[in-house]
Amino acid sequence: MTMKINYLSALFYATSLIFMSTTVVAQVTERQPVSEEYVQMEGIDGDKIIKDLANNRYLYNKSLISHTKQPLELPKPQSIIDAQATINFGGYDYVIVNKKVTQVKGLVLSTATLALLSDKLNLLDRFQHRCADRVNAEYAQPNRNLQYIKTLDRQYFSALNQFTEITQHIAQLSKKRNASITIELALRKIEGPSNDVFLANNRQVMVAEVAQK
Repeated sequence: MTMKINYLSALFYATSLIFMSTTVVAQVTERQPVSEEYVQMEGIDGDKIIKDLANNRYLYNKSLISHTKQPLELPKPQSIIDAQATINFGGYDYVIVNKKVTQVKGLVLSTATLALLSDKLNLLDRFQHRCADRVNAEYAQPNRNLQYIKTLDRQYFSALNQFTEITQHIAQLSKKRNASITIELALRKIEGPSNDVFLANNRQVMVAEVAQK
């Protein structure tokens, strides 16, 4: 397991221990494009995007318990995968066209492997974005549900962590013989969010589920 994965896991664990303040008025934000700070000469630094998404949310949560008069600004939801871009994950450039991975430069991957990789990464990306969006919306509620917020935060950090694990694992498997087949088999074994049911659930359903736990 790499240092990057350990870092995200540490943020995930630390955030789960934070007691959310009930005195913060949040600002609901819209979907944001990739910032210019992530654009390199060869493309977009995807690893930095993920690290910053995790770190910004963690620092915001931490600021809520510091009793400062003006906590940090609520982090804006941001997609990891652009519609069309070249994004670097784990040292490899992922060529994205219409939000699908069409090529991982330096690797010869089958169409089936690329399709499976696209499905896994896009689901996790939609998942983390929706979690962030719903957390922000919940902060704006007059009677915000703190347990609901904590549950969404755990889902958010888990999705970011798994996204990184997948791309790091691909980088490791790329050195093996028959890399395409090996990577495809590994991807099929990965259990992420099972489907988009969570994304379709409304707040009332989710709050009810949390209350039963």
